[in-house]
Amino acid sequence: LDAVMNYPLRSAIIEYVMHGNVQLIAGVTNALYKHYPKHKSAYMMNVLGTHDTERIITVLGGETADGYTNDQLSVKRMDALQHSVAFHRLKNAVLLQMTLPGIPCVYYGDEAGMEGYRDPFNRCTYPWGRENKKVLDWYKTLTAYRKAEPALSSQSFKVCAARKGLFAFSRGDDSESLIIYTNTGDTAEQLKLKGAYTSLLTGEIYRGVVRTLPGSGDILKPTQL
Repeated sequence: LDAVMNYPLRSAIIEYVMHGNVQLIAGVTNALYKHYPKHKSAYMMNVLGTHDTERIITVLGGETADGYTNDQLSVKRMDALQHSVAFHRLKNAVLLQMTLPGIPCVYYGDEAGMEGYRDPFNRCTYPWGRENKKVLDWYKTLTAYRKAEPALSSQSFKVCAARKGLFAFSRGDDSESLIIYTNTGDTAEQLKLKGAYTSLLTGEIYRGVVRTLPGSGDILKPTQL
């Protein structure tokens, strides 16, 4: 096979962003990139949602379809609180999807914030003109960095930290490198850096250490001071 749909990674990302299981995401990524040849890892289809799954933002909202009829599921949507929680989880999930080795594959409408439970409710028409702007802007931001940064097309991957809710890894080589982190835990964690780094998402410069806040995530690039 040239590639497969990377469902093990999808499951690990969902478990990590929802429950902070950092050992699972670190273990799954290490295992995947150790056991697959590097040229195959580069072509894995990294998915969060597909035609066979519930919509990713619905999954991250935390309420299952159990106990609901099809008639109820056809109109069921998250309330404001569920949607807020789901969006914050989605930001870290998409950050990982766009920066881990492999090819990010986006199921149509996920980038627009479409909700939907099991088939056929995950196959509704794309909401032209009614996209969720916050979700769409986040996808646009990360896909732009995915395209612009050579390190994210490299075959390198190394876990830098995996404790409590903090998961950090590096991509690229000495000339073109990045550090990506997410913190899905309940406490702030320190991530040590060798030198100075600039956040691609905020422009802030960190020297030697970055304090990662709960729910945060970032892409850090080495900078010369």
